Amino acid sequence: MNSAPPGTPAHAKTVPLATVAIVVTASVLGGFAMGVFNPFARPTMSAAISNCYVESNRSLPKMVDEYTRCDSVSPDTTDGKTIVYKYTLLVLDFDKIDLNQIKSSMHANAIKQYKESKSMEVFRRLSFIAKYQYFNVKGDKMLEFVVDPKTF
Repeated sequence: MNSAPPGTPAHAKTVPLATVAIVVTASVLGGFAMGVFNPFARPTMSAAISNCYVESNRSLPKMVDEYTRCDSVSPDTTDGKTIVYKYTLLVLDFDKIDLNQIKSSMHANAIKQYKESKSMEVFRRLSFIAKYQYFNVKGDKMLEFVVDPKTF
């Protein structure tokens, strides 16, 4: 199965695991947190999440690397402190990649960014949870993982 858009070279069907994991994680965790939250304000969790998704969605959809588009950021209404990031993986041939390996690597990078990035300070302070969902170009969910500070 080739999900590459028309005109895409045949060699662009697969992506090095490190490229997707590092670029996507760093772009989203660092990029959306910077400038969205005022580090001097003391927002409530629901107000901070609401602000995050409104501000983030103004610039979406956005390509975060050659193969990945961030489509939306929204609150998860079940707990009031989870932000859901939805992505589309554009030119991956899913029959030729190990999704478990990609998920594991992306999850590890997301945790590292969450723990260490200065731009994630507000997320840590308010114990936000980040849920990542990745879809193929047809809209089928391919990957999902959660970064919850209670688990590390």
